[in-house]
Amino acid sequence: DNSTLLLQVSQDVLATRDLDHGMAIILEGLLKATDALGTRAVVFNPNGSKPLRFGAGDKATGRMGTLDRRLLNLIRNSNGDVILRSPERIRTQLELPADRELPVKSLIAFPLYSVGRLHGLCWVGYSAEMTHEPSKLDLMRSYVTRAAALVANMRLFALAEGGYRRLAAVLRSTQEAVVVTDPTERIVLANPALGAAFGVNVDEIIGRTITDAFQNPALQYILTGPIENVRGREITNAASETFYSTAAVVEAKDGKIVGRVVVLHDITRMKQLEEMKSSFVRNVSHDLRNPLTYMHTYASMLPQLGQLNEKQLEYVDNIINGVQRMHDTIGAVLDLNRIESAADELEIEPIEAQPFFESLLFEYQPAARSQGNEIVLADSAENATIYADRWSLRLALNNLLANALKYAAGTGEITIGVRESADSTIISVSDNGNGISKADQLRLFEKYYRASEPAVPSVEGSGLGLAIVKSIAQRHNGRVWVRSELGKGSTFYMALPKQKGVATKKLAAVAH
Repeated sequence: DNSTLLLQVSQDVLATRDLDHGMAIILEGLLKATDALGTRAVVFNPNGSKPLRFGAGDKATGRMGTLDRRLLNLIRNSNGDVILRSPERIRTQLELPADRELPVKSLIAFPLYSVGRLHGLCWVGYSAEMTHEPSKLDLMRSYVTRAAALVANMRLFALAEGGYRRLAAVLRSTQEAVVVTDPTERIVLANPALGAAFGVNVDEIIGRTITDAFQNPALQYILTGPIENVRGREITNAASETFYSTAAVVEAKDGKIVGRVVVLHDITRMKQLEEMKSSFVRNVSHDLRNPLTYMHTYASMLPQLGQLNEKQLEYVDNIINGVQRMHDTIGAVLDLNRIESAADELEIEPIEAQPFFESLLFEYQPAARSQGNEIVLADSAENATIYADRWSLRLALNNLLANALKYAAGTGEITIGVRESADSTIISVSDNGNGISKADQLRLFEKYYRASEPAVPSVEGSGLGLAIVKSIAQRHNGRVWVRSELGKGSTFYMALPKQKGVATKKLAAVAH
């Protein structure tokens, strides 16, 4: 049965990645289906050398091969199938001498087209002349279609295999640890640097799932977590070496995500230097705080020593305010240093949003009202739960509210909102201030960066508040961002993952 034979040929061809084997299956099937003398295929060689030739039909195909080159030229110049019903037609079309002995009496040649590209030809030779249209022409075309698809697929596979080998060679020579995964979270590529860093045999983990290949929970999170949350993460291996992650998704032409690439940079030495810097900051800050305390105390006592005139009182106020700003800056530096150094583990706990934010309102509402603002808590906070370290969350909200009060003084409401997504709790602080330009938004969470605010030139600060908010969010495996338009106010967002049931120590390890 021709249908059964064609189905079997199709299945066998799909199961092979070898062009010789696949073409032999197709030509043998075509030979059986047509009762021809022999079947041939000629395929252009992508290397530019002689075409690749294939045949089926015992000894007949060897003699038939003498017509391959001329048929290939004829197919190139034709618009479709070529049917030559007699020896005379063969000699005429192929420009052969009249006395030349022919291996076949008639033939049909088909171009091997795939995706608009000619890959060669497939042809069938008969021992007798044709007297009518071949009855199995459509069946032959089915075999030819499979032959064309086989050639196209083998070329694509060869290109992919070549690209894979080149990429693997590059990765082997790369000192950074690199791992590539597919959409099913299986390892596609990994280089020796990754194996050395995390104690795995990279040849053995190819094809395995991420959770099966790696026992390090922080590395598992880097490879499986939301892409926007894993960029810029720091993780530690069993040898206490620290790695900084960069990650990107791999997209197909249609935009479909087909994998992920993660590069882990060894920053152990950098972290050691950072710890030295942190120690220096702590010591210097401590040494500065004592004299600042003395300055503040004695400056505050000056009016008690005698009557001061208006100018003298102004000078005293300037001294006290300057000392206070310096004290606040040192406090911000120490807070940021404490968060970034990860010296303390995060004590993650479920925090009821409503009472937590009401305590913030109690603290900040008087200052807000004194400058013409009103802090409002959105209704969405009533039943929301935030999983966070309470001290860190309080510090983050202190900075967001202080920022809003600085830049939105006298502009109306400042709104604290909370909403829950499938995997995160998103906190927002909105104001009706002057807004922030697109250029400033790109750098707003950098240390010591302050947006250019011509409308509020008198606003002072350390430039560390939003950097502290970002560091706190990142330690919780969360993120921060801002949406703002000039003249329309700003909304700052902080998304914290729902960590219910996650042990504090494990979370701290992932956060690092």
